[in-house]
Amino acid sequence: MREHRRAPHPRYAPGTLDVCAGRPLAAVTAEIEAVCARAEDAPGTPVVLRLTAASPPGSAVGEQPGWPGPETGIRHVTRWERALRRLERVPAAVVVHAAGACAGPALDLLLVADHRVAAPDLELTLPVHAGRMWPGTLLHRLADQIGTRRARGLLAGAPALDAAQALAFGLVDEIDPGTDAAGRAASRLAAAQGAELAVRRRLLLDGPSTDIDDALGAHLAACDRELRLRGTAGATASGGTQP
Repeated sequence: MREHRRAPHPRYAPGTLDVCAGRPLAAVTAEIEAVCARAEDAPGTPVVLRLTAASPPGSAVGEQPGWPGPETGIRHVTRWERALRRLERVPAAVVVHAAGACAGPALDLLLVADHRVAAPDLELTLPVHAGRMWPGTLLHRLADQIGTRRARGLLAGAPALDAAQALAFGLVDEIDPGTDAAGRAASRLAAAQGAELAVRRRLLLDGPSTDIDDALGAHLAACDRELRLRGTAGATASGGTQP
């Protein structure tokens, strides 16, 4: 069956992608890899992922088998995890907008984003099958981002969260009814930091697993980069002369 690809959002192309909850893991992985490649080719261009409840013709999201699907092997999972890690490191702001009944890859993609916007009608279904949450790196990111205690609450709690619950757990950053909320957030981040956001993100992500003495070199390198950027900006503003 031929896959139907949505046209990218005209204002935020080429970094905008609609991610459908019911699509197979391999298809979503390929789309995320393509978005990463475009972001790497155009540093600073924001990436906007719109999570939707759309599913293939003849099926409903609620009828989908447990993520990542019955025909998935560890090779597919490995490729997906590498795509997530790549997205987490792109030289651009990554913003996710989640609306409606979002399942499948939704939680993974929310956790790797720099900013997460929920529509008021969000129903975030966690990747739980037979009462067991999917043991991918989303568990690692949950512990890092919301703390082990709160993450345990998710493991033992309801399999789906509404927008207010997702906000309370720290899985989204804001609830906004506007359809362009993610685009505005992406533009704001891109204007403020551009590709430099990736440098700060990397330091934050490596922080919990790196001793501060071992991390010092990376932080000094980032500080040196920032000073050089400020020097370049100062030279431009003063007609090419450094103070």
